[in-house]
Amino acid sequence: MRTFRAMTTTLGKRIREAREALKLSQQAVAVRMEVDRAAVSNWERDVNIPRYRRIPRLALFLRVAPEWLERGSGDPNAIVPIIGQIMRDLTVDFSQIDDEAAPPLGFAGRPDNRGPDDFTLVVATDQLRPRFRNGDVLHCVPYAGDPDQLTDVECVIALVDGPVVVRDLHEGGAPGTYTLTAFGAAPILNARIRWIARIASIVPGERA
Repeated sequence: MRTFRAMTTTLGKRIREAREALKLSQQAVAVRMEVDRAAVSNWERDVNIPRYRRIPRLALFLRVAPEWLERGSGDPNAIVPIIGQIMRDLTVDFSQIDDEAAPPLGFAGRPDNRGPDDFTLVVATDQLRPRFRNGDVLHCVPYAGDPDQLTDVECVIALVDGPVVVRDLHEGGAPGTYTLTAFGAAPILNARIRWIARIASIVPGERA
């Protein structure tokens, strides 16, 4: 965990401190943010500020919490790694966490109510439109209680007998079974779910 000075009083100084903590050049930041190096220099000297919509993306590229970068409040380390991606066939690829040496796919803001087993995925397909778009970063909450308490037609991450998939949940025809269907994919009928997580929210994220 990186340590930042307690009194980094301006947005420009926070940008510079976060950049230097990662040993990045101004040019590297400029390339990622699609601006020229002079713009980054002006940000850091408080001559100009980034456009408002750029700040969350800039923060997560610099691996700091957007709230801290923008306002200087909260924990600058309040970010989480993106550990998997939802693919075109609506399976979830967790290969990044199978290889301990692999870097995260990116970083996302940490929700205030994040639990110890929650995880973050990125959508890597347009197959989930209009509910989710390619590039959306999703905060997912493992569901440990009674699946009957889940809302019908709730979008979930589910493990049945094969790969982990993304589907809408419907009650099945027998106790303890569910129909999983959505987004033009073939339905999984009367599935006995071995593990399930709710897609709780879309959070700010930046892919590596």
